[in-house]
Amino acid sequence: MVVALSLFTCLYPCTIVVDSSGTQVNLGKNLDWPVPDITLFYIPADEYIRPMESTELQPWKSRFACLTVNQFGCYLPLGGINEQGLIIESTAYSLSNYPMSAQLMTLNEFEWIQYHLSLCSTTEEVIQSAKHIAPVKWFIALHYMVTDASGHTAFIEWINGELQVYTYEKLPYSVQVNNSYSNSLKYLGFHKGFGGDRQETLGCESPERFVRAVRCLSEPHNGSAEYVFNCLLKVKQPDTQWTFMYQSVEKSIACYPERNSSGVTYFIRNLASLFPGKIVMLPLYQDQLHSDNFQSYSLQQDFQHVQHVFDQLIQSGDIDPVTMEDYLERWYDFQNKNLTKDINYEN
Repeated sequence: MVVALSLFTCLYPCTIVVDSSGTQVNLGKNLDWPVPDITLFYIPADEYIRPMESTELQPWKSRFACLTVNQFGCYLPLGGINEQGLIIESTAYSLSNYPMSAQLMTLNEFEWIQYHLSLCSTTEEVIQSAKHIAPVKWFIALHYMVTDASGHTAFIEWINGELQVYTYEKLPYSVQVNNSYSNSLKYLGFHKGFGGDRQETLGCESPERFVRAVRCLSEPHNGSAEYVFNCLLKVKQPDTQWTFMYQSVEKSIACYPERNSSGVTYFIRNLASLFPGKIVMLPLYQDQLHSDNFQSYSLQQDFQHVQHVFDQLIQSGDIDPVTMEDYLERWYDFQNKNLTKDINYEN
């Protein structure tokens, strides 16, 4: 399926910042996008998940419970955290070029996140898995920021079909925008304090946001989530719909709508206690934040939310009605398959 989407220069930029200098790892993300609707999903351990269209990868059994941020339905997250403190988030990068090797197994770009949150406990496990399981573009090309409870962080992307992993000394700044990491570092080097004489600007372009976020992280600070949140304030855009703050020790996601400094925090441990062994969902809207209104998974409600997201993308000109109908038909088949648990699964 081909989906027509805008190029990501100043249109729909997102920024991710990771800081592990304090008592826990904090990952913050600005979601810059025309659609404000999101749904949180809690997916317990021991849940069986079928891939959408992969013919190489068998259905898997989830090892870890996870809490994810979704706009395109269950099992298709933009990002999330699991009960081990592993965090995976994503930003769009239109020049991501995934491999075509027949030797690799594939999942679509959202399933790739769900798979690794379900089965991995550390960043190193995700890195090793990425050598064998690659994304295939289904809706939009992504690249990924991964971090765990130890603070081990990696930027994972595919350029010209080749896996690129930046970690440890190759990842001097844990910042992700809508550009390759090598290009971002090169641009940073032109600026004062980083080897050049260029003055940073307030531009919305990915390189400019990268410079501002890196400079903020490079200043002395206390390693708190509040500091990461303030760094993200410096790179917010007119279309920033949400800021998400993940905390590895707490195994939580805090959701802040638009420019509001008041958000609600959701904890995996609370959901595991309230809904043992159940998939639950919580639609969130800009003016309706609830901490305790999770409900059992409903295919019909999930479908309605996804359809509403696509209706808004039609209005913004990012997708056409014919493509939307094709996507929704395939989406419904995928989710309906996952409601059927009468097959043999492989761990």
